[in-house]
Amino acid sequence: MPSSPLLIALASATAGTLAAVGIANAVSTPQKIPDSQNGVITACVAKKGAAVRFIDAQKGKKCGKKQRTVRFNQTGPQGAPGVQGPQGERGPSEGFVRRDTTDVSISSSQTPAQNTVVSMDLPAGNYDLTGTAQLLHGVTNVGEMICSLRASAGTLTSTPTYFKPIVATNQTATVTGMLSTDVPTTVSVSCNPQSPVIETSQSKEATVQAVRLASIS
Repeated sequence: MPSSPLLIALASATAGTLAAVGIANAVSTPQKIPDSQNGVITACVAKKGAAVRFIDAQKGKKCGKKQRTVRFNQTGPQGAPGVQGPQGERGPSEGFVRRDTTDVSISSSQTPAQNTVVSMDLPAGNYDLTGTAQLLHGVTNVGEMICSLRASAGTLTSTPTYFKPIVATNQTATVTGMLSTDVPTTVSVSCNPQSPVIETSQSKEATVQAVRLASIS
């Protein structure tokens, strides 16, 4: 009768000890053996003639004295850990964010640096920036507020956001930009009153976000 793939595999697993002819003439087949979850197949091999008989060892069956027990399809011991691979390259993007809920008084008598509502340090790189500021206005005169992004180093491209404050109202200003820098830098959001004077404005919450990019084109 033709040899099945399982019988051929058994002949290979015993490294020549089992003769192929003996495998082909096995008196039983492992169609329903083993009946367990460990996946181990047990066979009895005659010491003379290499006849093979499969048994259900999980049910207590054993080989005879004139047979050798062969087990295969077993899970071997855990191998040793492999060598640590090299560090991969930095991905195309990486995010940074800073949120500040400190109340900051905004006055036309102060410099843009003094009217900074949130700031964050960044390493060298290329960034897509977004800044937001929630402002509460008190008594105002006719005028505008301008919020802008600032950077202590590098090349920053950004368009300031202008808006007219509304008395006793929370307003959220959003400003975006792109930054490229070869050295560490500090980015910030600054909101400044424009003439005529706007009094008693206050930043209640501000956030600046930066996404590092592989390049800026």
